Parts: sequence; C-alpha cells; structure tokens
Amino acid sequence: MNEHVTALDKLLFVGVVLLSVLGILLVGLLPRSKGEMVEVRVAGELYGTYPLSPQTLHIPVAYGEAVVQIGPDGAAITEAGCPDGQCMREGPISQSGQSLICLPGRLVITVTGKGGGADVTTY
Repeated sequence: MNEHVTALDKLLFVGVVLLSVLGILLVGLLPRSKGEMVEVRVAGELYGTYPLSPQTLHIPVAYGEAVVQIGPDGAAITEAGCPDGQCMREGPISQSGQSLICLPGRLVITVTGKGGGADVTTY
C-alpha cells in the first residue's frame, strides 16, 4: 500500500497535523472570562447554583459528605472522604468553563458566567 504514497501526500499530512496542533494551542491560549456563579451537580442532578461569594457548602455525596469552599477567588473542594482525595488538590477554580470533578462522589463543580449555565460544553 505504501508504494502509492507520494511526496505531496506526505506534505499534506504534515500540514494537516501542524494546523491541528496550532488550533489546539490557540484554543488553549484564549483568555477565559472570570466566572460569576458556581454550579454544583451530584450524580448528574443539579444540586444548586451559587454566586462566587464567601460560603461553605456541605454536600451529601455517594461516600458521605464533601465540603466546598466558595469565595471571590473561586471554588475548591476542601474536604472529601473519597479514597484518593485528588479532587481536593485540583482547586480553586474561578474561570468560566472550569470544573472540579470527584468521581467516587459523582460530584461536579463548574464555574459559569452570569446566572448559571455553562459557557463551554464538551461531550
């Protein structure tokens, strides 16, 4: 099969790869807006939407309770009974579209713009 690959085919392939990498880098460098709200979901269901103002949430999750600290500088999971505690090392988050996820607790915290609703959605 390789006997039919021409130099132009190789050049085209390299060009597509370079454009893809450039596109990924540009999207990663785009500035995100500072979020205004925090959306909390447990097991896929909306638990609540809260402003980025000082407050502490005690959220019942699959393994017990998670504690989320929210303030003007962002939101962070400060206590969690999950086995690895990875979610506690990831915060705080403050930019629209950023999320914290605790898989064992099925907890997702997302920073959004005005009035809730995600600014960026991925599937």
